[in-house]
Amino acid sequence: MSGQRRTRIGIPLSVAAFIPSWLLKRMRRSIAADETLRKRLMEAQKEPAHGGHYDVEIFIHLSDVFKESFGHVDIALGDKVISYANYDDSKTILFGAISDGVIATVDKARYIDHALHSENKVLIGFRLRTGHDYQAQMEEKVHELCPVLEKWEPPYAAWERERPAGRPAPQDGASALYRDTGCTFWKVKKRKYRFFFCLNTNCVSFADELLGVIGIDKVRHSGTLSPGEYYAYLDRQLGLGGGSAFMVEEKHIYLDAEGQLERLAREEAARP
Repeated sequence: MSGQRRTRIGIPLSVAAFIPSWLLKRMRRSIAADETLRKRLMEAQKEPAHGGHYDVEIFIHLSDVFKESFGHVDIALGDKVISYANYDDSKTILFGAISDGVIATVDKARYIDHALHSENKVLIGFRLRTGHDYQAQMEEKVHELCPVLEKWEPPYAAWERERPAGRPAPQDGASALYRDTGCTFWKVKKRKYRFFFCLNTNCVSFADELLGVIGIDKVRHSGTLSPGEYYAYLDRQLGLGGGSAFMVEEKHIYLDAEGQLERLAREEAARP
């Protein structure tokens, strides 16, 4: 896709930041109150995780873990997920607000299973039909943004090789993802994504630059492009062709309904 990207007006950060946690709470209460909805969502999980014939799928992560409650965004190209995040806990400061920039490449089906059952997340997948195979161009864009990548191993990889007596397996997020999916991690060693910074070079800005290849408009924002703001933009585009090179054709909810109901029950039991 060539030419200047159009800019869409976003929503205030004070509102957008809380959209993921609000969505998660609403979803839990809805499936608790509506048995028909619960059964329908559970049935939908039987659909193959690759999403059939869709070229690109954008995932918005919903979690009640505090540092992840503002959401996360990553992209599936075919059967592979590309995720940019602050995966190296040993290099984070300010509670993960600043870190080394790391890209994970993961099998899509295994990634979804890990998010739902190991991280207790809900994923909202916006499925795009582009009418063209953009996978190679988007991979080229990754190398343009991150021209020097260095393979990185999470702590679990060394533990798995050595199996040191008396030392338990590492439990950090990157180690858990590696253990469950066999993913590959790459540290960005050059240019702006060398450092993850939650207010600037974050998961949403990385995904937004990749998606510019297929014609998705930029979202104008005030300093920080948040997962909630991206969710609101994609939700507005659902089903609208408008002559664009892409169409946000479907929104799919991935969740473990029983697991989410258990979380809701624990929340309510903990209330005074």
